[in-house]
Amino acid sequence: MATTRNVRTLLSLGSVGALAGVVASSSSVRDLFMRFFHPASHPWRFLVLLLSVVLNAKSLPLVWHFRLFRSMLHQLYTQPSPLPVDALFRPLITKPMYSPLNECDYNLHKSNSTYFADLDIARTQLVTALLRKGIKASSKKSEVTLKDTSESNSPNAVQGKYMVALGAVSCHFKREIKPYERYEVWTRILSWDKKWFYIMSHIVQEGAVKPDSWALQPQLNTLRKSTPKSLSSEEMKKCIFATSIAKYVIKKGRLTIPPEKVFTDSDLLPARPVEGSNGFAHHDPTEWIWENIEAERSRGWELAKHFNALDGLHDEFPVSQFGDAKKSGSVEVLGGFRDLFW
Repeated sequence: MATTRNVRTLLSLGSVGALAGVVASSSSVRDLFMRFFHPASHPWRFLVLLLSVVLNAKSLPLVWHFRLFRSMLHQLYTQPSPLPVDALFRPLITKPMYSPLNECDYNLHKSNSTYFADLDIARTQLVTALLRKGIKASSKKSEVTLKDTSESNSPNAVQGKYMVALGAVSCHFKREIKPYERYEVWTRILSWDKKWFYIMSHIVQEGAVKPDSWALQPQLNTLRKSTPKSLSSEEMKKCIFATSIAKYVIKKGRLTIPPEKVFTDSDLLPARPVEGSNGFAHHDPTEWIWENIEAERSRGWELAKHFNALDGLHDEFPVSQFGDAKKSGSVEVLGGFRDLFW
């Protein structure tokens, strides 16, 4: 089965490359194109073709891969501004986004499945922006030593680079996105535990909420000519199209790296209070200290723990079984039908 899948993958990649080569080198293809779409002899046809490509470019083959790697490489290597000390819970905005016609379903609004492709880009931008220092540090070191990890109580030396892997994602829809309606994704860290860190994303109407400052783009602070109109929390909620939560795990080889360590390596966390000290007494709730970070992490955990509990759904397979049938191990289904050709 795995061999068949690998063969199909290679054939698919090869066919795309071969098709591109044929289009680029074949005189007959060029002649056909010039015959029907030459801008001089058929300007209207050429304009229609050009508009079709431009308006639907977002969902063309391999464009998602370009968006993902461009975002990742920019945050890792060409983002010049340092992170502020209180960056951990700040949102990052991915914009502008839009829903081309071929992302819409038969109701003429953005198809539910296409939200996840946009969320991939937004979460990638946030993770690489926040963890770039830790990711770069892991690539320079041949090994990492941890104590008291969830996988072992003894020190571990593990070779390899950090790998950030998506463990689960959910999206909750609130309002429809119409064809070519523009929106932006606000993404931030919600919480973390010993294994996972949780990311929350809000898909909102473009420009509805104006930031007061941009930490990684200070030039935008000087360009602002007026104070943004402040919105109430209820007004902000009306701008939401959908909200998503996802959880990620960080691996180094086979070892799970606690998020707290990676955040510390990336200078995102303040120092822990000394054991036995009364660090919670008489502190400013807006100050960037460990107690305030832990309070915000715990607040986010009240939502994240419910999402994490949904891992129990794996135990419900086969989902059609219940009662005595489930206990007996019998599997009764409605049927099995083909999707396309294979």
